[in-house]
Amino acid sequence: MNRGIPVVAALALALALTVTTLAFDPALTASTGDPRKQGGAAQASFRPVAVAPGQTTTTDAVLTPASRGSVVRGVLYLDDATALSSNGPSPSGDRLVAIPYRYRAG
Repeated sequence: MNRGIPVVAALALALALTVTTLAFDPALTASTGDPRKQGGAAQASFRPVAVAPGQTTTTDAVLTPASRGSVVRGVLYLDDATALSSNGPSPSGDRLVAIPYRYRAG
């Protein structure tokens, strides 16, 4: 004890994580780009749309199937984005809606 404060030996901690994420559909592109599709490299292709309260906008999403006859299923996620975080410039966002899709390429 040092002045009534217990002295604790240093503690070493090793941590390993494995994460499985959803795959991106390479056949789907959006007119706004996607900052999450390629990590930080995609920032240049991200073109966010500012929508004021009470206003609406249209964003195009295009599906270009890779092979004919196949059935493709997926989910189109609509996220909001914020340019700043408590750590400074660091784009982040929240998922607003998930829109499932299914189509047969043909």
